[in-house]
Amino acid sequence: MSQPPPPPYGGPQQPGAVAVPPEEKTSWTAYIKPVLAALVLLYIVIFVFLNAETETINFLFFTVEIPLIFVLIGMTLIGAALGIGAMAMIRRRSRKKAEAKAAAGQVKR
Repeated sequence: MSQPPPPPYGGPQQPGAVAVPPEEKTSWTAYIKPVLAALVLLYIVIFVFLNAETETINFLFFTVEIPLIFVLIGMTLIGAALGIGAMAMIRRRSRKKAEAKAAAGQVKR
């Protein structure tokens, strides 16, 4: 009579025994990510303090004096919004072209 196969690694060795999971080693990236996050945060704080001087912005009928960092953040947000809008338009156009090709392929059959 043959014996049953041994339990998997970490499985119970005897009936009623509790399985103990093997030790998991921490990946080196778990240590690098907080360090990189701290460096990025430090860079942002230094960037803000270096760009704290006030700038005058002339609009058509009025002028505004605001810190340069707000100008930079505003321009970044406007650029991101324009980029996202352009990508959405390109995706929509390519999706319509793909749907038109698929419809043309189905009609020819």
